[in-house]
Amino acid sequence: MLRRLTRRSGPWLAALLWLIPLLLSAAQGPWQVVDRLEWLSDDLRLRLLAPDPAGPHPDIAIVDIDEASLQALGRWPWPRQRLAALADELFDRQRVAALGFDMVFAEPDDGHAAELLAQVPPHSPLRAAAQALAPALGGDRPLADALRGHPAVLGWYLSADRGGQRLGPVPAPAAPVPA
Repeated sequence: MLRRLTRRSGPWLAALLWLIPLLLSAAQGPWQVVDRLEWLSDDLRLRLLAPDPAGPHPDIAIVDIDEASLQALGRWPWPRQRLAALADELFDRQRVAALGFDMVFAEPDDGHAAELLAQVPPHSPLRAAAQALAPALGGDRPLADALRGHPAVLGWYLSADRGGQRLGPVPAPAAPVPA
């Protein structure tokens, strides 16, 4: 009897085993499956049609913030003052033609001034002096000053979400945009 049941239900069982993963992937959202297939086809198309890479261009260098850098200089994110020192080194001593940051500076850097001010007692005579020095403790200004007047490009994060926040106008293009 079991043999007869498996003979009749074999094709149905195979169809069910094929249908379960299909339904699970569709439950994630139909567009995720389509998006994944599109990404895979784009990767395949680029591998088949793109010219063979000639290797890195001798005039281009990538400065990578790796694990050794993090161990030597501290955890991420680094203060803007440290990135400003890196930009100064690259522009002034290494004479780079342009600098691009492949990172997003999504939030302002207060230069840890708030943490330092919190350690000064409220009624201390040093409180007013500490507050006056707070802008000089870092923040975004050192990096802005280091990049001012130099060809530099910063990363952008664009969101199509309806709840996205508009933080200002998009700047002019850094390079000519074809019509």
